[in-house]
Amino acid sequence: MGAEKRKEIKIINNAQIKHHSYVDIMGLLKSIPSWFNQMGYFFYEKGLAEKDIGSGDQIETEWTAEKEVTEYVKFAFDLSITAKDVRKIVLEDGQEIYWGRVLIMMTATIKKDYQNKYGSVWYEEMMRQFYEKYIAEAELKKFMGKLAVESIDLTNTLKSHLK
Repeated sequence: MGAEKRKEIKIINNAQIKHHSYVDIMGLLKSIPSWFNQMGYFFYEKGLAEKDIGSGDQIETEWTAEKEVTEYVKFAFDLSITAKDVRKIVLEDGQEIYWGRVLIMMTATIKKDYQNKYGSVWYEEMMRQFYEKYIAEAELKKFMGKLAVESIDLTNTLKSHLK
């Protein structure tokens, strides 16, 4: 397996979604805390910045979320959204919609032994690796699959607001 040597495994590492078209920016920003709540994550928004850059507004936001799955495994998400040139457009039928260039970056990580029960001394580290390789290998693979499924679900939720 080889993954037992690392305490963190990135299931998705800086995956990018780029979109240059119509966007439901308010729905996109509201869907993030809603999804994290629904999935049982503890989350917070690191920051939200909005400024006028001449060709439209620029909106930047960053989110961090964690969920304790077991006493040994924790899931973590880092999410950043940058929307540039965001402006309101009125369509021919009178509907108002936003247009912009959106970049979404996401990292999904499994954190193992996050409570540091095994410590950092060489023999404790060896015991942790033995535990992960021979005792908990199947369970850890299930968790990797579960985090991958949750990542796809979050991606689909975010994409649903990109038109």
